[in-house]
Amino acid sequence: MNNDVINETTTDNEKKAIAEAFRAVGSAWARYGLTVGRAALESSARSLQVTASALGQLAEALDSRAQAAEEAKKDDRTIVVESTR
Repeated sequence: MNNDVINETTTDNEKKAIAEAFRAVGSAWARYGLTVGRAALESSARSLQVTASALGQLAEALDSRAQAAEEAKKDDRTIVVESTR
């Protein structure tokens, strides 16, 4: 009967060791996934920042051209050619 108790205890200890190993592997994969997700979001944020900056510069350039065209229309000596594009 003593052997049965030792075997059951060993089996329980083995189950606990396996469960702990699975927990450790699961935690490692979770950390990895979160790290990769963070890097992807940071990269997307940088790309969006660059795009937003380019759009702002384009808007400023268009505004400057529109203002220059309006000023040129006021000057009778200037011929303004507007693009059809």
